[in-house]
Amino acid sequence: MADTLDRLEAGQSALLTRQPLTQARRLAFTRLGLIPGTEVVCLFRLRWGRAAVYRFCDTVLALRDSAAAQLRCKITDPGENNRASRILSCNQY
Repeated sequence: MADTLDRLEAGQSALLTRQPLTQARRLAFTRLGLIPGTEVVCLFRLRWGRAAVYRFCDTVLALRDSAAAQLRCKITDPGENNRASRILSCNQY
């Protein structure tokens, strides 16, 4: 089973690999900059446990776990991705 963004714990990072299958959700995530290849860092999980705050492309955003579960990702080790690759993915749109 593939990892999804909602599985990240505070401090973990991941590379997005796939967006949702529905066109409306895919468009919404694309407009936010959550596209395949983007590095996302989980800053913290909210105390009540059904949402988390993420950082990507100089943006900080809270997502419900139900929305984050639609974004497939590859959880990475700290420092695995260099800054140049993050800048490239952020400047694609």
